[in-house]
Amino acid sequence: MKGVLFSLLVPLLLKAAEVPMTSDYQKAKELSIAYQRPLVLLFVGSDWNKKSEKLLNYVLTSPEFANEVKKDLIFVKLDFPEINTQNTQEICLNHSLKEIFNVGDFPTLILLNPDQKEVTRLGFLTLENQQFAQHLKEMFIDYENLNVALEEKQEHLKPKELEALYVKARDLGQNEMMTKILTLSAESENSLFLMMENYTHLVSSGEKATELRKKLIEKDPHNRKGIRRRIAMLDYQMQDNSITVLTDYIKEFGEQDSKHLWHVHLILSEHFYNEEKFHEALQHAKDSYQSAPVIQKGKISQFINQIKKTSMT
Repeated sequence: MKGVLFSLLVPLLLKAAEVPMTSDYQKAKELSIAYQRPLVLLFVGSDWNKKSEKLLNYVLTSPEFANEVKKDLIFVKLDFPEINTQNTQEICLNHSLKEIFNVGDFPTLILLNPDQKEVTRLGFLTLENQQFAQHLKEMFIDYENLNVALEEKQEHLKPKELEALYVKARDLGQNEMMTKILTLSAESENSLFLMMENYTHLVSSGEKATELRKKLIEKDPHNRKGIRRRIAMLDYQMQDNSITVLTDYIKEFGEQDSKHLWHVHLILSEHFYNEEKFHEALQHAKDSYQSAPVIQKGKISQFINQIKKTSMT
């Protein structure tokens, strides 16, 4: 019965829209709660932001998008136009919501569940219209499945299942869920992936995590799983960009890690470039180019030219 009522009410939200959408946040919120439909907040600049214009005038108005979402999602258009014809109340509410949800870029889509908890947020996606709509629905389904797994099945989850859940939580930007999964896996040493993620989390939070670091190195002494490279990268970030950890990594593991060596050389090149040590920057950029995948060579070639040009000025 609720589904029928919802389908009758949707056209009343915004008559000209192809999807169930309104500019009335409070009305949409009430419908979301009453009919248990996820809410999508659309923070857009309708008359000055090109991607917002494309989202509003091309994606949301397409039959392919509308057919996918019209029975499942409610949209709220929160517009920040350059030429403003909104009433004072709408302007104040939109700016208040922008601050509450900490929105800085346009367009930003924030997906809320019927309890009004944030599921995820994203910008404009270069997907086909139907795929864009499907992606929005899939993210909500992933969020619901994560909740069920972590609340009802956590005692029975195996390491591989925890890894899959962690990746989904990371893709959604659900930091609390990620932390919960890392806590669940902390007692186990059966997942090298989660051990490394936990180590990264702890070190980034300012902890030493010395014992965990030692266990990680013991489990991958020859860097066959890439743990030594990830630790070196993390050390570089946490030690005020000290290049020693990266140059030591290249000396010890560079020959056997040709797949990722280009990235390490590129980081070193950018480091030397920023310090105006152009000879060293150029050498590492050339080394990076030699081992980089084809898709990256164009960008690195441009950087090499930039180094040469800058060094001559």
